[in-house]
Amino acid sequence: MSCRPLDDSLGRLLLLGTNRQRISALAAKRLFATAPKLPDLLTELSGLRSREALVLATHERLEYLVARDEQFGGVADLLSLVASRSGVPAAELGDAVYVHEGEGAVRHIFEVAASLEIHGVDEPQALERLKNCHEAARQRDMTGPILDRVLSAAYAAADRVRAQTPIAARSVSMAAVAAQVAQSLHGDLARARVLLVGLGEMSELLGSEFKQAGVAGMVVLHHSLRRAEVAARRFEAHFGGLDDLENALADSEIVVCDRGTGQRTLRRDVVEAALKKRRNRPILLIDVGLPPDVEDACGDLPDAFLYRLEDLERIALDGRASDEAAAVMARAILEEEWSDFIQSWKADTVDPVSALRSHFERLREMVHEDGPTNARAATGQLVDRLLQEPREALRKAAAEGWEQADDLQEAMRHLFGLGPARGTDGKDGEV
Repeated sequence: MSCRPLDDSLGRLLLLGTNRQRISALAAKRLFATAPKLPDLLTELSGLRSREALVLATHERLEYLVARDEQFGGVADLLSLVASRSGVPAAELGDAVYVHEGEGAVRHIFEVAASLEIHGVDEPQALERLKNCHEAARQRDMTGPILDRVLSAAYAAADRVRAQTPIAARSVSMAAVAAQVAQSLHGDLARARVLLVGLGEMSELLGSEFKQAGVAGMVVLHHSLRRAEVAARRFEAHFGGLDDLENALADSEIVVCDRGTGQRTLRRDVVEAALKKRRNRPILLIDVGLPPDVEDACGDLPDAFLYRLEDLERIALDGRASDEAAAVMARAILEEEWSDFIQSWKADTVDPVSALRSHFERLREMVHEDGPTNARAATGQLVDRLLQEPREALRKAAAEGWEQADDLQEAMRHLFGLGPARGTDGKDGEV
């Protein structure tokens, strides 16, 4: 059997995605309101049998990035994943999805990492989310030399954008907007207590923001006491079940609801009773649940101030209007970084030694960032990572019966000066 793998050209890259603005309201509810778990999305994606693939999932976007190989079916396979989650037949998705290939896919990833490809209030956290999704895919052995190199370059470009432009300081995230609103209402947040009802991605972001703002205290309520306890440890907060809601509500200046069950967790009568206990001291209700968790009538109460996702998004977008100059600067930097990366990639395809050095440098940086500080342990981990891909390639070649399997082993010995293999009788022989 003769089999050759595809080369590592950027032409193998394929990105397909959609976002809340492009898809119908009903489909968006299925895609984003249910907040699918990343492991589930990765399991679906791994079923497509591509050697390199990851998924970027936020409350605003869903994107699949794949380095295609012989077994991968292409756009149709990725469309079927979006169709199955959105409830929209693949043939009808049309303009609801976007597709980028090759160098265009690289440009898109660079823009996402630098928060210049924005579709919603949580997008300024896109870099952190992208890194988390990358790491999750890497732990499942779903990444490789193409995705790892592209993403490492995207992170470096994003870091440069943040270092050299005011874009990092702009208050456009939902968490920052929520903190600004809370401060406008309550003044010094050091006297404000926060109640988190439910634990979605957005409520965790807001919890972190309020924690950093130095609030007086925090309580986490969840139907699972175990989940509430884990989150409470992270926020240094108290925790409880949903049956503690009424008492906790009366003691809180800021309430974040993120359950999205379709049932209104906070009703007008419950909030009104809490306000009476508070002697009408104001309360800020931040509803980030999809579907909403807070009854509309709560916003009619004189001392209850209700903000939903769309309200925070409007404030965030107003703040972005003054950031056009920063965005122009950022895009110029990103264009330079993208162009340098493409040229570097093309040069490495001509000079394999340069490509190997770049690959080794990337692995070294990964160990430096994630590995142990002890020099012996760190170098040992680096050696293991350097050998991982050659070892797997040799095993796969042997298992699949490649005619070149023996040649690969011999080439490795020749390239690294290992000498010929030794047989059991002490004479030269096969490995």
